[in-house]
Amino acid sequence: MFVLNFILDVVAVMLWLQWRALGFRPVIAYRDSLAHTLRNAGPERSRRWPYLAGLIALLLLRAPAYGALGPGLHWVPYLDLRVLALPFRSDLPGRMLAFSLLSFLRLISISYLWLLLLSVLYPRSSTAFGAATLLRAYLGAVDAWKWPLKLLLPLPLIVVFWCAWHPVLLSLRIVAPVSSFNLLLQQGVVLGLTAFLAWKPLVLGLLFLHVLNSYIHLGTSAIWPFINGCSKQLLHPLSRLPLRLNQVDFSPALAILLVWVGSEFAARGLERLFRRLPLFG
Repeated sequence: MFVLNFILDVVAVMLWLQWRALGFRPVIAYRDSLAHTLRNAGPERSRRWPYLAGLIALLLLRAPAYGALGPGLHWVPYLDLRVLALPFRSDLPGRMLAFSLLSFLRLISISYLWLLLLSVLYPRSSTAFGAATLLRAYLGAVDAWKWPLKLLLPLPLIVVFWCAWHPVLLSLRIVAPVSSFNLLLQQGVVLGLTAFLAWKPLVLGLLFLHVLNSYIHLGTSAIWPFINGCSKQLLHPLSRLPLRLNQVDFSPALAILLVWVGSEFAARGLERLFRRLPLFG
């Protein structure tokens, strides 16, 4: 059931991203005409609604399906938020609906965290127009923000999200009541900090593919300049260290090690921090 739920979450995310992408129409300047900026706008927008309708139907219909299948399979779905796990009884319709929505929101949040990081890393001066266009389509105006604002954006959003959803989870008896709003805010901040750990797979994947493409010719696809450009941005803090021996560059290996070890220590530290809350007040 966990595998099935993950597959359905991926399908839901793809429906959302396709709905977002069809609503984006890049403006391409032509010297002789502005007609191109208006062409096909109607048909493109008319094709958007089935994706959003499909997403809503999927999230609503899988909740009763989980309720019908879960008890017989002794399935107790839960959301892993790194510092705590939220269990949902599959025999209660309200909890299954909440799980269906929150499970999707968790995966779409991770997807947008990845998009934010790629928006910071990708080389603006490169020819990776397709990737740049997709990032603008998915992120909207946020793609043009300064990189510090992009990197910090998830923290306040998750704090607000946790504070908004906590009363709902409390009414469903999924979380325990908090003694004060101050504690609720501190929980939101720690959860917001754990969200940055979602960048670990993306960073490791970019660095690994960069190393692979550096020593093995993997074709001339436009994705490789994009990956290499993002990886060089990640490796820039290590550029002044003497990590090159002859033709071998050890900076990607060091970066992979630092990201892996650092994320593990950060995860354990945040788990201990969450258990000690509230820190003040």
